[in-house]
Amino acid sequence: MSQRTLIILLALFVVVTGLYFFTSQKGHEGAKSLLTPLGKKAWLEADEIDVYFQKPEQGFALVKEDQRWIIRDDYPRPAKDALVNKLLQDLADLYGEKRAQGEKYFSRFKLQEDQALHLVLKKDGQVLAHILLGKRGPLWESNFLRFKDGQEIYLVSQNFLSKFGVWKEEPGAPQFKDLVDLKILDLPPKEVKLLALSKGDLSWKLVRKKDAFLWQKGEEEKELKEEQVATFLRKVFPLLAQEVVPPNTFGTAEGELRYETTLGTQGALLLGPCAEEGAQEAAKAEEKKPKKVFCLVKKGPFVYKVAQTKLTPLFDPKFE
Repeated sequence: MSQRTLIILLALFVVVTGLYFFTSQKGHEGAKSLLTPLGKKAWLEADEIDVYFQKPEQGFALVKEDQRWIIRDDYPRPAKDALVNKLLQDLADLYGEKRAQGEKYFSRFKLQEDQALHLVLKKDGQVLAHILLGKRGPLWESNFLRFKDGQEIYLVSQNFLSKFGVWKEEPGAPQFKDLVDLKILDLPPKEVKLLALSKGDLSWKLVRKKDAFLWQKGEEEKELKEEQVATFLRKVFPLLAQEVVPPNTFGTAEGELRYETTLGTQGALLLGPCAEEGAQEAAKAEEKKPKKVFCLVKKGPFVYKVAQTKLTPLFDPKFE
């Protein structure tokens, strides 16, 4: 095959590919133009999202406090900001296909007020939108919905039920388990300026000195390479919890982990008691399983239950 032929074939390929993407984009825009815009950009400013099944008592609230999202239920839990913000973005960008209209169809799509999953967006206490989520649509990533005071029933290409732990075809009690942020602290090695632990007789400190660290433990003091400290820190961070527990379970702090980063962030984790979990139950069942030990860690208003094995590098630091 000659070089000229190859050039001609390549040019044809580029033209055909361009036409394909052009017509595909036009088709997508054409299909979208047939849908009804339902979302509003103002919803991105919501600072509270109430989620409940049938009535407010059967749900929870997501509330924005100090630039982060909190789950309000029987006790507060930190929420994954990225997931909540993604939910608001999906709602703000929402389009729907009108499928029915009138109260006589509400029950068919599980959109009566006592059948639906309610999603209420608020800003400064004022309701921005009250959306009723009904049955899942014909495709997994779809949902029937209507607005509280509206008669129109829409099919949208989002499975909002699954975002709240409802995996059935019909609305049910919302769950927030997947929304809970179990990351207590993440300190990338290159950002650590200071890390200091004190618990009982144990006390040590790591202080950054340009491209190295000064290690102090009691009367021991030595310089560590950045690679040594990075290996140690990767064993600890990100520090993840098993669950968030009620604040009143913490009691008195037994230690503290202070930190400061090169970006200016600083704070402390309070270290609580450690205890075996399920020891009595295991003894009753005469099971010979290794006992799991968990420790309580407090950061701000939140108390986390953490596997002791994740804290071991802090209690027994080693540098390779």
